[in-house]
Amino acid sequence: MLVPRASLPQTAILFFVFLQSIAAYPQNGINSQNINTASCSSLSISDTPDLSSPLYIRAGPFYLRILPLGASITWGQESSDGNGYRKPLRDQLRFDGWNVNMVGSRSGGNMNDADVEGWPSYRVDQVDVRARVVVPLYKPNVVLINAGTNDATQGYNVASTGDRMKAMVNYIFDTVPNVNVVLSTLIPNTVNPGNVALINDQYRALAQELIDNGKHLVLVEFGDGWMTTADLVDGTHPNDYGYREMAAKWHQAIKQLDTNGWLSAPTNNVAFSDAAGGTTTCDKSFGSGSGDPRGKTQVLKALSAQIIDDGQYKHSSQAMGKIHEGTYAGDDTVWFAQIVNNGAGRGGELDDWVFSQGEGVIYYRENLGNGVFGDKIYIPSLKTTCKQGGIRWGDVNNDGLDDFICIGSEGNMYVSINDGGKPPAFRDIGLYKSAPSGYAQTNVRLGDIDGDGRLDYCVVAGNGDIYCWRNGGVGEKAAYWQDFWGGKPVFTGKNMGNIDGVQLVDINGDFRSDWLWLDDTGKVTTYINQRGQTDGLIPTGTRLASRTAAWARWELVLRSALRGSMEVAEPILTFEDGRCNYEVDVWKNTGGGGAHQKGDGVGWCDMSGTGNDDYVFVDHNSKISIFRNRNTPPNSDYTGWNGKGVVLDLGGIDRKAIHLGDWNGDGFCDVIVTDKATGALDVYYTYWDRASDQFSFSAKTRVVGSGCTQGWGVGLYDLGIQFADIDGDKRVDYMCLEPNGRVTGWLNKAGGLQWVDQIKFSEDKDRANHKFADVNGDSLDDFMWIDKFTGDTQWENKGQKYQGSSSGPNLHFPNLGGQGRADLTDVNPKTALGWTWFNSCPTGGDDGAIVDPGLPIAPGDSPPGGDGGDDGGDDGGDTGGDTGGDDGGDTGGDTGGDTGGDGRGDTGGDDGGEGYTTGFLIYAVTDTGIPATEFPQPSINNGFIFLNTPPQLQRRRQCHLPK
Repeated sequence: MLVPRASLPQTAILFFVFLQSIAAYPQNGINSQNINTASCSSLSISDTPDLSSPLYIRAGPFYLRILPLGASITWGQESSDGNGYRKPLRDQLRFDGWNVNMVGSRSGGNMNDADVEGWPSYRVDQVDVRARVVVPLYKPNVVLINAGTNDATQGYNVASTGDRMKAMVNYIFDTVPNVNVVLSTLIPNTVNPGNVALINDQYRALAQELIDNGKHLVLVEFGDGWMTTADLVDGTHPNDYGYREMAAKWHQAIKQLDTNGWLSAPTNNVAFSDAAGGTTTCDKSFGSGSGDPRGKTQVLKALSAQIIDDGQYKHSSQAMGKIHEGTYAGDDTVWFAQIVNNGAGRGGELDDWVFSQGEGVIYYRENLGNGVFGDKIYIPSLKTTCKQGGIRWGDVNNDGLDDFICIGSEGNMYVSINDGGKPPAFRDIGLYKSAPSGYAQTNVRLGDIDGDGRLDYCVVAGNGDIYCWRNGGVGEKAAYWQDFWGGKPVFTGKNMGNIDGVQLVDINGDFRSDWLWLDDTGKVTTYINQRGQTDGLIPTGTRLASRTAAWARWELVLRSALRGSMEVAEPILTFEDGRCNYEVDVWKNTGGGGAHQKGDGVGWCDMSGTGNDDYVFVDHNSKISIFRNRNTPPNSDYTGWNGKGVVLDLGGIDRKAIHLGDWNGDGFCDVIVTDKATGALDVYYTYWDRASDQFSFSAKTRVVGSGCTQGWGVGLYDLGIQFADIDGDKRVDYMCLEPNGRVTGWLNKAGGLQWVDQIKFSEDKDRANHKFADVNGDSLDDFMWIDKFTGDTQWENKGQKYQGSSSGPNLHFPNLGGQGRADLTDVNPKTALGWTWFNSCPTGGDDGAIVDPGLPIAPGDSPPGGDGGDDGGDDGGDTGGDTGGDDGGDTGGDTGGDTGGDGRGDTGGDDGGEGYTTGFLIYAVTDTGIPATEFPQPSINNGFIFLNTPPQLQRRRQCHLPK
């Protein structure tokens, strides 16, 4: 039985007739009084069709995975909601009973399932390029192609447009075995209608050729005169009604695919679920960024004059004169190392004068600053048996004090930890690193290659190649030794000659050991060590001009003594022949450069309150520039940024003290400045005027008087104070990180700060590689650890989630995809060029209740209720006629036949009718004894079930009937 869905009153009448017919049975029948006293309760109607219901036989039990492919018309340009034809088409297919998942690498419009592959201004050959990216990833079972308008309007090789389309369509068929292609001719156009007509003729011929060859292709004809230039906004793009006309034609074609029996389930060999979608909250899966068709998207091009570094290192010096003189006797050696600390923070180290007088006895003179050294003091805890030729000094545990190191003749490294004090107390911890096979003491060099404050172990091969192992971990001993580049040299030999001239010394004060080679005449060749781009920790070496000054060896003494150094390994002065008078003359190193790279200044935060992060560059002079993100969610088409220039100058403040975060919850990220010693916070509140697109800031506002005293370490990202919204209230909280990664801090509530004793326990991983970002889109920032070598990233303790593309310090996690989720962005440290892999949830998502979108009736399509007046009178309409017209004598025949013939015929003739929906069957269980075989379906206990409820009814009711 079919139920007309013209109006609610008709449905109510049908209820009455049906129930009365049941009540006519004499034994325990149900009468109207019984119905009125029935106990009823509401049941929710699911927004998702029940594909197992026999009433949905017109839709397959699988998803239509539809790829809309084309240019600006496919994108939906000029439609009021940005959806174009996609939402009305999707709504119609859902109303038909289909589950639908639109796929594509872009997101456009305000619909939930907004995925699309539409690229404004693209010609067919350019659309083909995108098809070859996304078709293998999404593997759709339906592809809708509308492309070629730009070929027509641009006059681009019009005569061969069909050939270019053929190449793309054949690629789609070759790539996805069960795919169905719906190819459309071009819609009318006022710019170059002649070219449109030529291309349409080519498409018609192409479609016939492919169909004749057995391809599952349907041609949609937009050149038949039904759609006119009156349906356009600008002579090219449809208005809202024009897009609805397009949706009707696409729908007609998909019905034809179904009629042909061509539609089948899409493959599940994809990295997403059709069913799970329409949400931005989902767990991150490892490697999912590579599965997003947007793939490696360049988002930073570093074209602005504000993207700067400090240039190449240029050496200069200042003569400081004689700072010491004296006499040595016997076999004595002098070193420079910071073995005591007068309270200076990291970066303010002063190396002390350390020397021996004979084997096993070591003294020091404390560096009092300005080239002045204190009295000679014996170090009783260093009664070492290490030969002077094997003694080295360096900080192995990143506590700011140089430890005593002995390199044995075989190359093994032994360490005594400097526990501080005056004189310093050294504690022997034994073997620290075994030498690799084939290397001895003369090959060993020590230096901080990656700038993390822990001395690394290197060996120099006979050809000058240097191989290094990273001293990893947070304790006094190395938790692991990581080969910097899988057995490859971190620095290749330069054919300089004797390897004895190779030194590893931080010459520019960035805590990274640079490569120096001194020849026998004092000539110095230098390569500055900078962070590289590849995975692994291969640094980039920038060669400087050689220097031939006679002071070259002494410069190491001065630079080390006055400015601090992570490498003071080699003996400086050795006297082997009795007494020797000496004096020390100093040249202060005043050179600079090479310490700051462009990538060091890259930062991200939503400064404009749009929902996408803006690009914020903080240079080494602490000048802040904003590049406003042109995209608003969910768009992620990175064609450029709106550079606003320097918006705030915080000159004189260490860049590591500057943070970004929304402190007051107004939606705009603020600039937060921390005090290293006290943890006090000052905030510059951000204001963005949308009309003028200008940023301004409040005066400095003290919001916290004292707090975290962890400060920061030597590395760029070794920050003891960080900010993250861990409770989801849109206000960043104040995080305090210990060097081992343990997190305490304060929740930033509207009423004030609330202390939290332990937010995250220590994972014994170095603090510099911990970051906060919202990985899964739940509005709560998550705690991550990034592998410094590979960039692979772990989220809390949930395993590896991001697959690194570069070394850890080069990776950032902004929200650029418009989903409130941390996308992985790889920034080249030298150039500040950046590429993003988007962190997205599986595609899909419905748009509310299932409703009839009321599409226009396309030519050749029947109205839902019938063909028109003639068929309306004779048959009651194509669908209604069989049951209502021909079978009018059966149940509902009077109503179905008479109304179908008269009412539906008249309505069908006038306006095509409103049509029928597959009716809902009403069953009532009674005690009449009627056999179940008399019912069209098995009886259902004690209730009404309304199947395929008309769209006007948003609830269904279950009535518990009296006997």
